[in-house]
Amino acid sequence: MTVFKAFLRHFVIYFAIFLFLFLAWYFITKSSIALGLILGTVISVFMAFSWYVSLRRAYDEHTTNIRTGSATRVILVILACLIWYKFSAYINIFGVLLGLLLTYVLITFHAITTQIFRKR
Repeated sequence: MTVFKAFLRHFVIYFAIFLFLFLAWYFITKSSIALGLILGTVISVFMAFSWYVSLRRAYDEHTTNIRTGSATRVILVILACLIWYKFSAYINIFGVLLGLLLTYVLITFHAITTQIFRKR
């Protein structure tokens, strides 16, 4: 299974559910928090993909030098902040931050479910 297909199976489904909910919330209420959550979730997908690729590379190569893709994730957070700064009248920063945190919530969820449902 390719890295992208595995990423789709593990994470994108959950991101899509959250993104659909946030889009529905935005179209119903026109809330700036919902728009911030949408922006944060979209950036969060790229952050999770960066993390997942680094994790798979470290797992496949069996090296002691493990890279986590932190620089890429920091650049993506800066990009989200720049977009918020440009459109701060329309986007709520707390929504952006919660959307960005969604990556780490899903990583933790994935780790817990992997440990619970792993074949022994």
